[in-house]
Amino acid sequence: MRAHKETYSKGGAKREPTMGEATHEWAEQCLCRYSPVTQAQYARVCRDFLAYCPAKVKDVHTEHIEKYLSHVLARTSASTANIYLAVINGLCKYVSRKYGTPNVSANIDHFAEEPPNSRFLTQEEYASILAICRPFERDVIQFLANTGVTVSEFLSLKWGDIDANLQHITIVGEGRKHRTIPLNGVCRGILAKYQRLPNSAHIQFVKWHYPKGLYRLCCRVAERAGIPSFGALALRHRFAVALIRKRVPIIKLSKLLGHSSVIVTSQCYHQWLPKSKRSEGQSPIKD
Repeated sequence: MRAHKETYSKGGAKREPTMGEATHEWAEQCLCRYSPVTQAQYARVCRDFLAYCPAKVKDVHTEHIEKYLSHVLARTSASTANIYLAVINGLCKYVSRKYGTPNVSANIDHFAEEPPNSRFLTQEEYASILAICRPFERDVIQFLANTGVTVSEFLSLKWGDIDANLQHITIVGEGRKHRTIPLNGVCRGILAKYQRLPNSAHIQFVKWHYPKGLYRLCCRVAERAGIPSFGALALRHRFAVALIRKRVPIIKLSKLLGHSSVIVTSQCYHQWLPKSKRSEGQSPIKD
């Protein structure tokens, strides 16, 4: 796309485009491929960023982004600041292409992040959970632990995402990216218990939950099992660690988890990854 400088006419006089107008255009043209929740989050970041910017596009410089990010870092983590920076990068690339201005975010480096302090369930903890679960709770726990889907992906799951023979599910993750996850015997057995209701796309054991409700379910189960509390993310980690122990290649694991790159997977599970070369296994998920 050829960069070109645009001006706006009002009352016969040309004027320079403003950052508010550019941000609105970017949101309308570029954010439509994201989910409504992601669109709202990106819009909030842009709205906050505009408070640190001059009105006109041509007057925005790198120091305005750095000042905004310093404000973000003072209130939150480096990981969150990097997410905000990614949003600003997208906006600045669009502005640069559309108005022929320099990309003022091009030379801003990401912040160094601390390794995540994640909750991992041991084999003994997982066994104790299943031993005291009520049937409905067990279905939810086992489905999450055997698919590795995120909370939002689980809550969005519908019958239309599941293969008619219950062999796999298709997940729409961040950025509307699709990935396929094979279903093992445990998951097929769970789904077989729930019939598809006429004129309803919802799966019965999914539709009753919302993010906080799912976390509270995990906390209740942990309390009854006498173990430290955990969330649905710990079940996703259990899925990943189980595949690592089966020596599933990290590239395949990264795709199953929906990570943006193998680097992200390595950072999350570096303490579990074997030093030797990963073997090319057969089907990644066994019954």
